[in-house]
Amino acid sequence: WGPYAKIGTTDIVANTGELVYGNGKVVALARRSSDNTGHCAVGTISGTTITWGDWATFEASNCDGIVRGVYDPNSDKFIVFWKNSSNTGAKVISVSGTTPSFGSVYAVSAGTLEGLECCMDTDTNQIAVHMKNSSNVANVYMVAISGTTLTWGTGLQVAPSNSYAPGVTYDTKNNKVILALGYDAGNSMKAWAYIGTVSGTSISIASAGEIYYNTNQNRLNMLYDEERERIVLTAYNYNDFEMQSHVGKYVSATSITWGGKSIIRPKDATNLHNSGSNNLTYDPYNNSYVLLSSKSTPSTLFYHRGKINPADSSEPELMTWTDEKVLRYGNLGMGVAAQGGNSIVIANAIEDTQIGYAKVEGLRNSTLNGDGTNYVGYSDAAYTNGQTVN
Repeated sequence: WGPYAKIGTTDIVANTGELVYGNGKVVALARRSSDNTGHCAVGTISGTTITWGDWATFEASNCDGIVRGVYDPNSDKFIVFWKNSSNTGAKVISVSGTTPSFGSVYAVSAGTLEGLECCMDTDTNQIAVHMKNSSNVANVYMVAISGTTLTWGTGLQVAPSNSYAPGVTYDTKNNKVILALGYDAGNSMKAWAYIGTVSGTSISIASAGEIYYNTNQNRLNMLYDEERERIVLTAYNYNDFEMQSHVGKYVSATSITWGGKSIIRPKDATNLHNSGSNNLTYDPYNNSYVLLSSKSTPSTLFYHRGKINPADSSEPELMTWTDEKVLRYGNLGMGVAAQGGNSIVIANAIEDTQIGYAKVEGLRNSTLNGDGTNYVGYSDAAYTNGQTVN
């Protein structure tokens, strides 16, 4: 781990936020609740040190809720989405060095935003946006980018009123948008999956079955594992009072099979109603997942690592979670993570005020095994330990 570095050169009390990595840059997105402003800072990584430019304002008065972001490798742009008063705002962010600049606001009126997750569809170069409004109706949109212009496609309802916790990821093998809800009013209040097919700027969806029962209003994270061709989901289960992961296998355009639950953080007997905030990223060198999760009493930010069980194991659709660490007690701040290059960057408060700081975890990207040994290659003879080989 490298040292913590304050995000930006001025202080921003970041109540909620996001980290997004792209093309060697880390973009921090934050909402300040005291004046409903939205802010962006750009960092660069060298080894395990991160250096930040100053904060710039992407929204001066109407950033009053969720902030999410995504990187588009096709255009080398970042896109920010946020609760923009009674609608959902979006802007393109261009980066030069550590200085961001912003395009115009492109908003969609789909009711007051209360939950949003997004991902890139890298085959159509569009962003899949899964969100729910204050009536707790979930909708999905495809958003196209051209320069600094965003175009929202026609929205499609995923689930009716009283639905919560939208999630989304992109299956690069089957070219499908995978959607989920932690609490689906149209399917007996269960956590439910959907498979989306994109055509032009439109998306159609097919019901793909139950995941578990159920998550309510907290964040549902989803990633697609290209190595194992699996969908990984993390969420807080209100019925079991546990932070859990679930692994899904794409079967067909209408079917995903899900393994059972894997417990990341078990029920706390002293505080059953743990907060379900969580943020998931992937370490491609170790084929493992890094999760930041939190609980409310006492206010605690946790770091976890987990792997999907081996394909030839008896339970290949489960995960094994280890290496739990406490990163922070007290005010947690952003509590988010992003992976890029050979680094994972995490951001959280390290002081009593929620001023954002970030630090870098360097990932092992050599051919060495975990114990430092190296068995890559062939030898034409037997050698003793420490012998010089020409």
